[in-house]
Amino acid sequence: MNSIIRSIKPFAVAASRRPTLFVLTGASLATASALGYATVSHCDDGQRPKTFTSVGFRTLALEETEQVTKNVKKLRFSLPSEDHVAGLTVSSFVIALIRKKDTWVPQFLIRPYTPVSHEEDAGYMDLMVKLNEEKATDPANSASHALHNLKPGDTVRFFGKMISAKLPEYKANEMKQVGMVAGGSGITPMLQILRKALSDPDDATQFHLLYCNRTEDDIILKESLDKLASAHPERFKVTYSLSRAAPEAWQGETGRVNAEMLKKVLPQGNEQQVRLYVCGPPGMVTALLGNKTTQGLLEPLYEKKQIVEF
Repeated sequence: MNSIIRSIKPFAVAASRRPTLFVLTGASLATASALGYATVSHCDDGQRPKTFTSVGFRTLALEETEQVTKNVKKLRFSLPSEDHVAGLTVSSFVIALIRKKDTWVPQFLIRPYTPVSHEEDAGYMDLMVKLNEEKATDPANSASHALHNLKPGDTVRFFGKMISAKLPEYKANEMKQVGMVAGGSGITPMLQILRKALSDPDDATQFHLLYCNRTEDDIILKESLDKLASAHPERFKVTYSLSRAAPEAWQGETGRVNAEMLKKVLPQGNEQQVRLYVCGPPGMVTALLGNKTTQGLLEPLYEKKQIVEF
């Protein structure tokens, strides 16, 4: 097992601006999967057994699917028993591995996901999977397409639990306010943080979320977000934004995210007072954070050390 752990390397996908993840190289990943390395369920006294307790593999069966939007499915995977919880904490995630068909040498489609089920939910783990539109013409090389095509009873190999090297651990009351900008399925890690923080009565941190989508039908997890906002009006405010034509009765923001929108929704303050989380599609993230040739919309508003990209 130590040889497998030593093969884990930081891997940054620069093209998609994804943060540093710890993943296995292709060769060691295939070897480890073939040898059946797995996490060991662990149960502390008085606690439910956890499915993911350290870095390793788990094979889970798909229990059911739900079509949430035209290009988003919720996939429910059964955990080892009805008493098991996933064991994932804030800022942690799993990596789905789907072996490609018709390849002599094992090759895997790999995609990280933050579960949307509650941390304490027992017996199952829910993922929101959005089709990768950039892979629409090449579905054979798309993890999201492979997951969308699964049927109940099919199994998926998961690697976890994983924690990004760039994400600071969330600590109650470390900041007075936290701003969040999410696009599409980038809402999932935000919801993970919100659920944890807002369930803590001793945490007074205030959260301001700007959630951007193309159309109203593309919004996922709206019911969960609205319930949190209703239950914690003094601590959590959510603003929805649509980049395409909005319905006549729409009360949120409209148009692509811009500086005026950010100033209106997000909290202002120095690095001791405010932190900002960003997660979304590459185009939106580049517009917010900039690149080597273009200034990002957030650069005039915040110091670089205040911004955390998922």
